[in-house]
Amino acid sequence: MSLPRKRRILYIGNMDSGMTSAQRAKALARLGQDIIPFNLRSYHPRSRLVARIRYYAPVGPLIRRVNRDLIDEVRRQRPDVVWFEKPIVFTPATVR
Repeated sequence: MSLPRKRRILYIGNMDSGMTSAQRAKALARLGQDIIPFNLRSYHPRSRLVARIRYYAPVGPLIRRVNRDLIDEVRRQRPDVVWFEKPIVFTPATVR
């Protein structure tokens, strides 16, 4: 079995230990991929109420910041692939 061609993957998700996003990123790294983590954990609101509102209406300063930071990271890292885990906080303009 041959391994896939090596790519630089900007991996976006909750990268805390034990999270499935982190486990998938590690699996890709074991397959020889170059993983650049973008941890969404630092963008989670502290308030459960704000988190719930954000889930249904992704607007506000945290949403603007995570979108801006992701665009900056893509420009800086220039990955071959951008892998989103549950991209509910990203705007269509960011994904394009």
